[in-house]
Amino acid sequence: MYISKNKLKQTFIAIIICVLAIANASPKLLSLGIERQVYFSFLLFCFIFSFFKLLKGTMFKKIYLLNIIVVILMFIFPFISAEITYANRYLFLSGLLLYPMLYEATKETRIPFIIIKILLIWSIYVCFHTIVVCNQFSYASRMADVSLLYQSMGVGGYMFIYAISLASVILFSYIINNDIKDNKTKLFLIIWFIYILTVYKSNFMTAVLVSIIGAALSILFKRTTLKNKVVLILVFIIFFIFLMGPCQELLETVITNILPESGRIRQIFSGSEGVFQAIFNEFISDRMPTIQTSINAIKENSLFGIIFSSKEINIGEHSTLFDTFALWGIPIGIFYFILIFKPFFNNLRICKYEYSIPILVSFFVLMIFNNIECTSAFIISYITLFYLDYCSCKQGESIHEKRKI
Repeated sequence: MYISKNKLKQTFIAIIICVLAIANASPKLLSLGIERQVYFSFLLFCFIFSFFKLLKGTMFKKIYLLNIIVVILMFIFPFISAEITYANRYLFLSGLLLYPMLYEATKETRIPFIIIKILLIWSIYVCFHTIVVCNQFSYASRMADVSLLYQSMGVGGYMFIYAISLASVILFSYIINNDIKDNKTKLFLIIWFIYILTVYKSNFMTAVLVSIIGAALSILFKRTTLKNKVVLILVFIIFFIFLMGPCQELLETVITNILPESGRIRQIFSGSEGVFQAIFNEFISDRMPTIQTSINAIKENSLFGIIFSSKEINIGEHSTLFDTFALWGIPIGIFYFILIFKPFFNNLRICKYEYSIPILVSFFVLMIFNNIECTSAFIISYITLFYLDYCSCKQGESIHEKRKI
């Protein structure tokens, strides 16, 4: 069968982008210890490719030049201050600003479709390994990023779990807004269940919270008539008042049966204090002290941030949102997050609120309680942009035929 040069070229580029996306979340690359070298090599290739592709065409936007400048400055200033940890952190976060440019350079090709197929196959493969191992070792996923044993077993760690928690929101928003009888919807439902089961077995509490919030918002913002909205709200009220107790007991029974014999999430769902109280206590005791450290730093250096002061840096290092404001100050922090979210506020994308709101709110929650990593950045700043454009197409219209965005 004849394969055109153009198709081969697009497949080659798609594979490179896929390796870039999973470099820091791949158990195999982590076990080899070359994930950072692979990531930065492929990031440089993709950046140069997209830069010259856009320069050659007519789609290069001034905002991309601004993004590039911000990425460089947010690496240089910590580097000059000998704060290598933060220089590296914002270099890893550069995808949040650079991936939209990469998407712009590839969106009129088959490359995004190829990428999604490869990533789905790869992620399901890692999910199965993670589920199997976590059945025997409850905290295997939480230790995978630093354990060669679990990496060699193919267990997905921090970066993998949080990436699929965001991906689960994308899948559920599609499932809830499309015909369940459609074969694609059925397939996505199966993949969504595999993702959710992996997230729950991984014992990452914030990932569980992200998947729950995303699913709840997908249901809440589903486009429907006012009559159906009222009925839905009434059902929710009745459920909350009269059926919450029995349903919670049933949920606890199911969860405790599918989760490992020990672990944080099982303890939360099987505790006597109740699920909501247990989740609240978990965040108060585990996460809030670290976040409070960053909040205190914001109060002390609200205008210019710690990075430009002579004070010793002392932040919680567990929240992309609060740590950014603490390091760079509120004005620069606001400007930085505006640049990150700006691509989503295109008219065609934002009008699809039933798809965009669950994903963006889930991402915002993740930024509050965790450090965003490279693979999660790719899910948000490349895959989500493609997904929203895909959903913005008219019925039966190819994504390549839509108006240029």
